[in-house]
Amino acid sequence: MRFWSLPDGRRLPEGDADMAVVLHRYRTVLEVLDPEHAALTVVGADWGPPDGAGGWTRRHLPGRRPWRISSLADDGGTPGTTFFWASEGVATDDLDDLLRLAAVDAAHVIVVPPDMSWVFAPYDGGVDVFVIDSDSREAVREPLGPWLSTHPDGL
Repeated sequence: MRFWSLPDGRRLPEGDADMAVVLHRYRTVLEVLDPEHAALTVVGADWGPPDGAGGWTRRHLPGRRPWRISSLADDGGTPGTTFFWASEGVATDDLDDLLRLAAVDAAHVIVVPPDMSWVFAPYDGGVDVFVIDSDSREAVREPLGPWLSTHPDGL
């Protein structure tokens, strides 16, 4: 499911009031997914120089450790390196910096609970949520339905 982070599917927040709306929506989706406030696992990605020093996601991911490196060419054939960072035991309250950065396309993360029954993937414009079954999908969709994408394909 894709939930918009701003009314009418606007992509980028235009000031503090918009950012407050984005954070409220991200936190609300997380609350519906994780009402028990489990210790979460966060995986972030950065790309840039081969030494990984660029790390805009890395710098804001609490308790991170290097997880893996991927060297692949982009669609145009230009070689690139992606660095993946993982952090376990992250509290929802510790995600605000990453969520703000994701909202402006400056961090790329996914968040999962210990049982991996859902995936929360925020980005500039919204959040994609993947759940384990149709019952879970309906449990998320019902309270958050007004924020669902209205595009015919759901995107």
